Amino acid sequence: MKKKLFSLLGFTLLVTALILPLWGQQNIDPRVLAYADMVLYNGKILTADDQFTIVQAVAVRDGKFLARGTSSDSLGLAGPNTRRIDLQGKTVVPGFMESHSHGWEGQLLKRGPQGTIVFNTLESGLEQIRKAVQGAPPGKLLQFLSYRNKYSMNVTRWDLDRVVPNNPVVISFSTYEYNLNSPGLKMFLDHIKTEDFPGVIKDPQTGEPNGMIRGLASGTFGYEVLPWPDLNELRPKELARQKRYSTQGVTTLIGRGPGASITLVRDIWAKGELPVRVRMTHEFLRDNPEPERFLKRFGNLSGLGDDWFRIIGTLSQQPDGGSSAGAILTSLPKLRPAPKDNFPIYGQNRWEAHTNAAETLKLAAKYGWKIASVHSYGDESTRLLLKAYEEASREKRFLDDGETLPQGTWIIDHNYVGTDETIALMKKLNVIPSVLLWWRLGDRGGNRSEARDPDRESQGGFTPSMGNAMVYMYGADRLSDNWSMGRRFIDAGLRPIVETTGPPLRTMEAFITRKDGEGRVWAPQEKVTRKEALWMKTRWVAYISGDEDKLGSIEEGKLADFAILDGDYLNVPEEQISDIPVVMTVVGGQVMYEAN
Repeated sequence: MKKKLFSLLGFTLLVTALILPLWGQQNIDPRVLAYADMVLYNGKILTADDQFTIVQAVAVRDGKFLARGTSSDSLGLAGPNTRRIDLQGKTVVPGFMESHSHGWEGQLLKRGPQGTIVFNTLESGLEQIRKAVQGAPPGKLLQFLSYRNKYSMNVTRWDLDRVVPNNPVVISFSTYEYNLNSPGLKMFLDHIKTEDFPGVIKDPQTGEPNGMIRGLASGTFGYEVLPWPDLNELRPKELARQKRYSTQGVTTLIGRGPGASITLVRDIWAKGELPVRVRMTHEFLRDNPEPERFLKRFGNLSGLGDDWFRIIGTLSQQPDGGSSAGAILTSLPKLRPAPKDNFPIYGQNRWEAHTNAAETLKLAAKYGWKIASVHSYGDESTRLLLKAYEEASREKRFLDDGETLPQGTWIIDHNYVGTDETIALMKKLNVIPSVLLWWRLGDRGGNRSEARDPDRESQGGFTPSMGNAMVYMYGADRLSDNWSMGRRFIDAGLRPIVETTGPPLRTMEAFITRKDGEGRVWAPQEKVTRKEALWMKTRWVAYISGDEDKLGSIEEGKLADFAILDGDYLNVPEEQISDIPVVMTVVGGQVMYEAN
């Protein structure tokens, strides 16, 4: 037995003596436990890390960045089955992260499948409805979309009963304003069991509900009474929508959604078919008259999910309305209202109709929820929201001694206009401002800014040309300072992010040049650098979803999300940044889009 043990020991020593010198001679890289799945080399890798490191090559393994550095170093990690991509000077950037996505399929259950009605007069709108519902089966719910004006917003249930007496009729102006006929109103009253509900508008003479529901009533109707959509029908549409983002270099979508949208995306995720990562803010507290009851039923779901799909928080009702409709709430008065604008000269304070909005934010914080995706266009609405955040922070005991909150605890979307006060509050609370440009970017950005007749009858005069509406209402010379800020936020020590409504490169170019679709320059002092614009679309966005340690930059160990650009982002003329083609988009090491 001893003889056998000595023989085995001798053999082991002999093998060790032979292998160790070979290990040293071949200089095997200790990272090569397995070869890289993909190596990109001979290019310009803009890592977007905190130092904005630029390297020649990057290697990917198991869905993560394995190494970055020189081409020879990265190619040394390649094996026989590694995909080698010779970039030939192309640029690689972290995958773009869209910070405000709420066009999910399933959100449209509140809209108008029967079409859009334009009320040039009361009778003209009613006649359109009468023709549209001819032949509708008795009892079928009929939903229409319309635009706000002095005629449409004052249509009562008795007016609608004249043309549709037997089918429930719903006219939607937004997710918080509906007009119903008598059968439609009955659907709602049967649900809430009372006529004395906040937001049920009553006739001033008779005291009867007139079919108009607003605020908390409209939220209850939209989220709880309108029927659940057919998710099987919507699934291919949602997948196609997400795949379109992939063609633009987008690898993560962040935004708010109702239960139907969350269920739809969750089902796609469960089947392993998501082409982009998704981070969703659950709308269950929006327009909710009983927030604490729902919070107790739900518990805290913030952070639930994985690296592909995650619920990141919730939100309360937005404090102001749409800008082109004249509902943006500002401290600056409008010079003149938009055509058919029925909002006050300073815009609409929506929290006046949603009396529990600020309290809802405090309750959400108390129950541990993160607050994200809250809409605010104007400086006055942002001030209201920041004050509510401050109170909610105390509820969560973050500010007992004046300490600042962790980056990404609070987020505000849009941020058309700010003031010294709102910037100081953002700094105090460490808020991330998601900034949307108030002007339109032209065809390349998917948003036209051509001139519109401000007195046209249809669509309230401005939809969808938001930029011209702002100039019309406020005056071009008053939109130069504090509007859609970039530089001022950065200089204040904040990390603003780019909110896009078209291809990311087009919006990034506009933050760099401050040019609209016609070449006009707005507030040139707010220009950002190309490096800052890239951070604003990648690294800084990751803080919103709590992914700063996994996403947003090309660094070892982070998830391998990136896009290949067929051009030099740092050196092409500024006006040509949006023309750079995206030739490949990769999410977690998987190619989700590749140009032919």
